[in-house]
Amino acid sequence: MKKLYLAIALILSGVLSSYAPYLLAGLIFGVVLGIYIKSIEKIDLTKIVFWILMSWFAYGVAFYTTFFLYTTNPFIGFIVGGLVGSAILAFSTTKEIKKLDMMQILIIIIVGGISSLAFILSLLLKIPYYILGFVIWQLAVGMTLATLLNLQIKITMP
Repeated sequence: MKKLYLAIALILSGVLSSYAPYLLAGLIFGVVLGIYIKSIEKIDLTKIVFWILMSWFAYGVAFYTTFFLYTTNPFIGFIVGGLVGSAILAFSTTKEIKKLDMMQILIIIIVGGISSLAFILSLLLKIPYYILGFVIWQLAVGMTLATLLNLQIKITMP
């Protein structure tokens, strides 16, 4: 049931993030996911706060990466921005929250890169404020991260 509540919270976070002023999307996402992580992991509050700040930082880096590359090619800008932001999020998770193996980190990065295509879809469909992009990215990356944190097994390459 917690995952259902998390999914609903991430959808609302995505909508709120799309209307949030300048760079607050990463903070909103971080707070929502941070509350969930605190509920499933026995972690010191200072680590959660630092992780939330890293989520905010990850969004800022993703935003500027996308913005920098957007003029050359919007498609590449959003993909690379999504990859960069999710990489920072994955590595800060393994540092502050719970040790993830490289395969789990790679899964988060790939999901972040692929789901960033929703921002292009928002652009093509002329959906205002990139609502679709924020909702899909936050839902995909948030649920992936939550699922990987719950796993007790290691994911290995065949």
